[in-house]
Amino acid sequence: MISRRRTPLTVLTLLLILGASVTGGCSTSQERIVSLSPSATETLFEIGAGEEVVSVDEHSDYPKEVRERRDSELSGLNPDLNRILTYRPTIVIFSERPPATGVNSVVPALEEKGVKVLIEPAPEDVKGVYQQVQELGLETGHEEQAKKLVSDMRQRISRIIRTTKKPASVQRYYHELDNTYYSVTSDTFIGSIYDMFGLDNIADEFDTEGSGYPKLSSRDIVHANPDIIFLADTKCCGQNAATVTDRPRWKRISAVRNRKIIALDDDIASRWGPRLVNLFQIISKEIR
Repeated sequence: MISRRRTPLTVLTLLLILGASVTGGCSTSQERIVSLSPSATETLFEIGAGEEVVSVDEHSDYPKEVRERRDSELSGLNPDLNRILTYRPTIVIFSERPPATGVNSVVPALEEKGVKVLIEPAPEDVKGVYQQVQELGLETGHEEQAKKLVSDMRQRISRIIRTTKKPASVQRYYHELDNTYYSVTSDTFIGSIYDMFGLDNIADEFDTEGSGYPKLSSRDIVHANPDIIFLADTKCCGQNAATVTDRPRWKRISAVRNRKIIALDDDIASRWGPRLVNLFQIISKEIR
C-alpha cells in the first residue's frame, strides 16, 4: 500500500468519532455525508472531506479513521431509508442506483427531503476514476484538494505504465474474483487496467452473456493456461498460492509452474479510489 498524505485527526474529528451515534452525533460542518460506497469513502477522506462524513456503510473500512463511523446496518445494496435519515444527512453517496420502486426506493424519498444524492458507479476506465474524484470534490466543497489528488494519481500511474518493462511476448492472465471461478473481462474497469499493461485476458472468450463477469470452470482455466494468476479473493475466500497449487490439474498451468500466482488485497483490487495506484504498482512489479 502506498504512503499518502492524510489529514490529521483534529479535535473536531475526535468529537465526531466519539459523539457519533445512531442519531449522527453533532457536527458543525456545512455538510453531513453518509457514504454507502467504500470507494467514495476512501476518496472523501483523501480530499479532506472526512470530517463531514457522519456515517458509512458496512463495507467501508479504510482509512482507519472511518471505522468508528461504520454502521453495520447501513448497506448500499439494500439501503434502509429510516436508518440513513437518523444521521440527518445533507449528502448520501451510492456506488449504484438503488431500485426505483419497492422497499429500497430511497432516492426519491431522500430527494424529497432535500438530501443531495450522488450515484458514483464503477467507472469504465481510469479516466472515469479521475472524473469521480473531481465530482466528489466539487459536490463537497473540496474541489482544489480533489484536483491535487487527481494530478498526483495521474502522474504516478502514467509513470508506472511508462517505466514498466514489457515482456518479450504477450502474457495471458486470469483474475479470480472468488473460488468459484468468477472473473472479469477486458470490458470491466479492472480489465481495463490490465489492458494498459498489454496483458491478454483469458476470460474474454468465456463471456457468452456479455456480463463482464463470467463464471469459468476449472477445466476452462487449465486449458487456457494463463501465464499469471491474480487472486482477488484472498480475504473473502482464503485463497493463496498454496490453495491454488493444490487444485486438481492446476499444476499444469504455466502460472503455477512458474510461481506467478499474485495475491491481491481484495479491497484494493475492487475499489476505484486513491489506492488504485497500489494496484498499478503490484501489476507492474509482477510482469517485469
